[in-house]
Amino acid sequence: MQLVTARFYCAVCNQQAAVLTLFEDGRLIHSGLMAEVTEVVPPAIRMAALYALEQAGPEAVYAVNKLWAAFYCPECDAVYCKDHWQIELKYDDDDPTWYDRAYGVCPQGHRRLIDE
Repeated sequence: MQLVTARFYCAVCNQQAAVLTLFEDGRLIHSGLMAEVTEVVPPAIRMAALYALEQAGPEAVYAVNKLWAAFYCPECDAVYCKDHWQIELKYDDDDPTWYDRAYGVCPQGHRRLIDE
């Protein structure tokens, strides 16, 4: 059963930047800058995750798990959609075909890890 869904909108164009949905069984589905991802939220942080999503505050989500809030720039205190992030994919040094992580640069030039 779904507990809460939070939607976040771009500060530049007001388009939807991300959707995060938390389920009773601890599953979290998040979609936004990268592919849609489903993961299990550890029991120790489920209440914090629920609170952050109920408040629909990107800074609260970022405080619980930075990668869940890949759409959020903490330096700007703003949400941006995938059209307004410059996304840089990084591949493993030993195997350049193996995806390793991604960095994003917001419209104001702030760089941060957005996927790992």
